[in-house]
Amino acid sequence: MGGISGQIYCGGTVIAGGLARPRQAIKDSLTYYEAQHFWGGDSSSIVIEEGATFDIAGHYAYRVHNIVLNGGTLANYGPDQTNTGYGGIGNLTLTADSVLDIPYSTSVFCPDMKVDLGGHTLTVNLGEDKTMWVGEPFQNGTLELVGKGYFRPTNIALDMSTVDLRLSGGASVWIGQNVTVRDFFMDATDLTSRGVLPINALRWYSPQGDGCYGTVLHNGAVLDLSRMRGELPARMPNVLGCDTTTYEAEASITIHLVGRMVRNGERIVAWDSPPENVTFVLDDESRSASRCSILVQEDGIYVRKGMTIFIR
Repeated sequence: MGGISGQIYCGGTVIAGGLARPRQAIKDSLTYYEAQHFWGGDSSSIVIEEGATFDIAGHYAYRVHNIVLNGGTLANYGPDQTNTGYGGIGNLTLTADSVLDIPYSTSVFCPDMKVDLGGHTLTVNLGEDKTMWVGEPFQNGTLELVGKGYFRPTNIALDMSTVDLRLSGGASVWIGQNVTVRDFFMDATDLTSRGVLPINALRWYSPQGDGCYGTVLHNGAVLDLSRMRGELPARMPNVLGCDTTTYEAEASITIHLVGRMVRNGERIVAWDSPPENVTFVLDDESRSASRCSILVQEDGIYVRKGMTIFIR
């Protein structure tokens, strides 16, 4: 899309279907103010309906608008679909499950920009080895990252305590700041994560494979080992940086095993030394379904067939 220099409008924009993308030649001809308001005036809305795609095309101008994803796709395919796309997005609200498609590195949200998932799921398709830079915490919903790219906060801590974070298809985290989430799921076994600080899981942590990022489980959290095949290792071999699962001081942690076949004497969690003043219990559902209990030892947590619960 595009007109000539000076042709802008003050109202908002609704993209009801198809693909909307500003032409590079038009963008290059606009003044800074015109580029900022190419899709409407200050604080106007860009609504992307189901079946529609809005491609920011490597542009940084989408910070003065309120972007509403109503089942559609917000994308950054690069200027004229070339491999140079590095765009900026801000002020996002979901009114239905929607998609963010970013095959190139993209500055997704900037400080002071709201990111309200509205209780819905935002699925983010990441390009291989590309980075989703995040400068503002998501709120109220599920963030699902898919593809062999990186989720990377900029220079602020991200309090996403009302968000469930799910990684799949090789998506990884690259953490240089504190990140707190409600539930943390990892749905792939080929993750290679890196960072200097762990992710804080407040309610549920569900790892899979040996590329799981080091996580701090807080008091009352559930350690879901139902999808693990083997033990949760003391140190993750495929992780660069934070490679150890740790626990909040004096926490009570519940272990979940429903659906997993376990053997008597099998070690399900390994550690170099047991965490101090942390209590581990097996949930009632796992104890009933698997007819087992757990035993906490100096080198990890073991399964005991029977109905007795052993608590350290």
